[in-house]
Amino acid sequence: MGERQYKTTALVSATGYYHIFAIPYIASYSFFNKDTRFEIFVDDVEEFNYKYSGGISKLTEIHGDGIITVRQIDVSALGSEFQQATPRFVQIPTVKTDYVYIGDVDILILDSMISDQHIHNMLANDLPFSNVLRNDAGNAHFEIGPRLTGLHFSEWGAYYPLPETLTKQNEISSEHLLYEIVRDKLGDFEISTDFRPMHGFHISDKLHTWDPNSTEQIGLHTDYLTGYFSLRGSEYWNILRPLFSEIYLSWLDIIDSTIDMVWPENNGISVPRPNYRDGKITGPGMSDCPKVSDITACRHQFLDVPSQKKEFTEAGQIFDFIDYIKRNDLRKLVLIGGDYVEHFSTINRVFSGMTILKTPGDRYPPNGLYDVLEQRGVIESISWDDASFEAGSLVVISPQAYDYMAKVDFDWSAIGSDVGIGIITSDSDHDFCETAECLTNTRILTNLDREDSFCIQRKFEDGHEIRYYVDVYPMGVSPVPDKDGASIINEIQKIEIDGDDELFAEFYESNKYRLDYDKKRVDRYVRYLYSSELYEECISEVDRNRDKNPALLKMRARAMRNSGDLENCINFYRMHLMNYPDDTDCLIEMVEAIKNMGADFTPDLNRYSEMTRNRKQLDEWLSKNGVLHK
Repeated sequence: MGERQYKTTALVSATGYYHIFAIPYIASYSFFNKDTRFEIFVDDVEEFNYKYSGGISKLTEIHGDGIITVRQIDVSALGSEFQQATPRFVQIPTVKTDYVYIGDVDILILDSMISDQHIHNMLANDLPFSNVLRNDAGNAHFEIGPRLTGLHFSEWGAYYPLPETLTKQNEISSEHLLYEIVRDKLGDFEISTDFRPMHGFHISDKLHTWDPNSTEQIGLHTDYLTGYFSLRGSEYWNILRPLFSEIYLSWLDIIDSTIDMVWPENNGISVPRPNYRDGKITGPGMSDCPKVSDITACRHQFLDVPSQKKEFTEAGQIFDFIDYIKRNDLRKLVLIGGDYVEHFSTINRVFSGMTILKTPGDRYPPNGLYDVLEQRGVIESISWDDASFEAGSLVVISPQAYDYMAKVDFDWSAIGSDVGIGIITSDSDHDFCETAECLTNTRILTNLDREDSFCIQRKFEDGHEIRYYVDVYPMGVSPVPDKDGASIINEIQKIEIDGDDELFAEFYESNKYRLDYDKKRVDRYVRYLYSSELYEECISEVDRNRDKNPALLKMRARAMRNSGDLENCINFYRMHLMNYPDDTDCLIEMVEAIKNMGADFTPDLNRYSEMTRNRKQLDEWLSKNGVLHK
């Protein structure tokens, strides 16, 4: 194949979990546009190249060696506070082309002549770039300043080289930075045309797959349906599909099933163009379908991004769950109860099959999408009387189903010892299932230790934050519910009101696997162990809970310090400060431990002193202990 001449470089960021979109983005874009090469910026080039080696090789084989360059994302110019989408605006491609298109990697491109469309718009505006300004009147962005949208097409020289100094960033200033970069190059400018096409389906975790009351910002963008049919039916696409992430393939299952639900008689080639009339999308052959929000509804489980990690929201743990599934070779998924089906239909391709075992009174199917998913063979549902459990399966039980199984004295031996068992639970004392008068907190019903636990959802209800988990038990262990377990909540609440620490610790110790969903209770128990000088027990309890509650690391450091293990306690103080760099007490205690060892504490002090929460407290301690520090 001869060397292809590229007019445009498409530049996207695929950091965090957005790596799942990169190969489909290039594949779909290149199907419709032969004049564009791609630079993909990722967290770890080696890991990305290994994970997607098949996709990269096949794209290179089809399009040539110059089609894709994978680069390490560089955020050095942005400081410590920036939004996930910001870094792409300050990356510099290695290959200079006439034009650069900074885009969203989570768009499935379904449009042709993208470069020519934007060049035409640039001529219409008499500007060297194609974009529009956001209308921010009355919102939080208005105070920051004007914003260009994140889909930016530009002549190379109208964007590069970047300004030497960039505006200080925060969580909502991403697109204002783009505006500042462009204005630095061009001065003030006016945009006279409103041209900002999506160029395809925006498969975003923020957007509904289908919304009959929306014209544009939905995943299944009606302007690009014919393009999607063309791509989906091509040999090219079907060669590349097996090389995509299982999550991306699962989301395509939802898109395909949504199309069949909305246009039940579609021929797979095209559908009549719908209209937006009286606040609703209508058209020939369309059925009256509800909003499809499965991806959006469970977006928390996918958000493996720095901002969520910084806040310790436990987002993105579905990837850990998938790793667990593969590590233990759990091939098939059986959901007992359909209350949380969307959290698993969105990863259905991880499994060889997915079955919903419906209990009497089950809410499944939640909407017509699942009828179509069953017709397409993506999932199946069976009645309670037809229950069977195949060796090597994972059985995940909803709170509603767990409650039902307790009431009917379910024979747990029927599941078998060669099947994994997971139970959906919450960290709430008061959240109840929609379809049953039972707590979503199932952990309270069994005092068994878990093999692992994975957060799948985070909600705010009535002023309370509630997190939902899949608790997975060791193979062969049956978490038989204790019918009286719910009374444990009333007992612990009464003890907490009385304020007796010893009684609390005694009760917690005998029910720790029921009660460790509550971080405040875990923290209280750890502090009790520490204050009682039970340092080994304190360290052990911290280690059992530190992944879910990293704030406990400071208590581990203190317990080690008091046990005389100064060298290792310093490492745990450092680990705590990496998570909570403004913790003044931790900084002082660490400096004191380093000082007592006769080692040099200056690098640690310099690193955290400007970030610490209470500089006056730090300075007073330094002065009292004769430590000179500017």
